[in-house]
Amino acid sequence: MKWRNSSGERLAGLIAGGLFGLPVAGISMAITQADVSPILSLSWEIIAFLLWGLALDYAYARLVPVPDAADEETADVARRDRRTFLIQLGASTAVITVAGAGLGALLKRSEEQRLAEETTDEMAHIAEPGEESPFPNANDPV
Repeated sequence: MKWRNSSGERLAGLIAGGLFGLPVAGISMAITQADVSPILSLSWEIIAFLLWGLALDYAYARLVPVPDAADEETADVARRDRRTFLIQLGASTAVITVAGAGLGALLKRSEEQRLAEETTDEMAHIAEPGEESPFPNANDPV
């Protein structure tokens, strides 16, 4: 059996990425509250999903072999022992976990910075001179 040649089939991956990416980008555009340019956000999401489609096509090409006419009778399954399977599964799980934790920490830090800036802006606005005090009894002599 031969492995699929993914060079001519990249279009299928791009189509899959586009089919998943366009609805997600549309939903994101509808509900976003980000201060980033909508064109930049839209292009980033579309590019990410197109790359995901290419990765999907590559994985499909690697996992699904093309049967040859001569090899149909002599087809056999490549055996892997449990240890190799568990090592590969554990390694991929660890990579996904570490990447998710790193992304979560990065997003948390940026959100904390945004909240700190927002709080600072609100406090500066409240403390401006000439404005009415936020407390109803701030000018009481007691």
